Amino acid sequence: MTGLTKQIMRAVTIAAIGWVSLAAPGMAQTRFPANEATKDTKTKSCTLILVPSVSTESTAPRLKLGASLDPKREKLTLSIDTRKPLVSSEMVAANQRVPFTGESVANARGLAKTQIWAAISASHKAQEPFFLTGKTTSGEYASSRYDDLDPKGIIALLEAQCGYDGSDMFPESVASLAKKENALRLNENQVRHIRWVLARTINNAVREPRKSKTFTADDRNSIAQYARRKGKPARKYLSRDLANMLLKTKFTPVTPDHTSSRNYKRSGQWATYRATSDTCALTTPAKTWSGMNLFRSPEMKLSVKTTDSGARMYFDLLTPNPFVPNSVRFAVVDGRRYPIEVRGRTIVPGPDGKYMSTAIARALKRGREISFNGTVEATRRNGTISFSASGFSSGFNRLGVICGRRDIKRWLQ
Repeated sequence: MTGLTKQIMRAVTIAAIGWVSLAAPGMAQTRFPANEATKDTKTKSCTLILVPSVSTESTAPRLKLGASLDPKREKLTLSIDTRKPLVSSEMVAANQRVPFTGESVANARGLAKTQIWAAISASHKAQEPFFLTGKTTSGEYASSRYDDLDPKGIIALLEAQCGYDGSDMFPESVASLAKKENALRLNENQVRHIRWVLARTINNAVREPRKSKTFTADDRNSIAQYARRKGKPARKYLSRDLANMLLKTKFTPVTPDHTSSRNYKRSGQWATYRATSDTCALTTPAKTWSGMNLFRSPEMKLSVKTTDSGARMYFDLLTPNPFVPNSVRFAVVDGRRYPIEVRGRTIVPGPDGKYMSTAIARALKRGREISFNGTVEATRRNGTISFSASGFSSGFNRLGVICGRRDIKRWLQ
């Protein structure tokens, strides 16, 4: 069994018969000849064989286009499909005969600079047929003729059959697509929502994308991938339908995941684990928040080191801290205020003499919820973040056990 046969057997093949009408970039419609499209999910590739208007033999060479469906390895190829080995091949366009050697380029703009593309464009401009001729090892010649081979139609075909974004090849198309997107009049919150949904669904991001009031180059690539997943042309600009799909998609903030850490174990809403070889941690994600939009849930984190002694431990009651420094003045446990201290952006229990107060830890032992209220740095508006106290006490005790630091239990006494 040949490699080509194996490829065809594992691929999903769609054959278009006769002439089809496709929307081409910057054009209302483009008529395009019959084609055979093959998508190979294993290699993430798409192949288009253009069926000639007329062939002298059933084994005559045919024009073949290949496109990578992997956005990280974008590539286009133009070559010949033949069922007989060829000694040589030529193309004839606008009364010019030149050797056909095949091309492999990175993207649509690179395709536009190739000799093959120039020949196809010349034939279309002159309203003359485009020919492919091949000489077999036995000395026989076979030819294929393509009538009205439209360059924009080829790009439209790649978009329709392979989900390839060829809009960059035609500047007028980019301008048209951008104009339609601008007409959506997306506000800053809508742009943020779309960017965050794309970051999670396309890139599986766990960190917030860099802040931007407009779509970045990375966002544009994600839009094209999202469109392809939805069975639409892989354009880098939003249509109304695509924007509506993204806006209706609920964004679920990222919850910190420590399940792969050593000694991981949950206790209610809290989890203990070994963060490094000499550090153990007790954490819980925020339960609720208001007055702010967060890509990633904040955490409350307590940690101890195996190299320390006594009751020494470390607190980061809110990380990352979205509030304006020093705007948070208290930690509130079940309605009761407890003093805190802000060191840079780190919030720790307030002082009790020359040491940290144990009041917050003791309140969490018997409490239900702890919250922080302050001015949100991103919006300069008031906001609140709350954490559950469920499981804190048992998690705290286990923290001392897994790091051999049982003396920390004094914080709860």
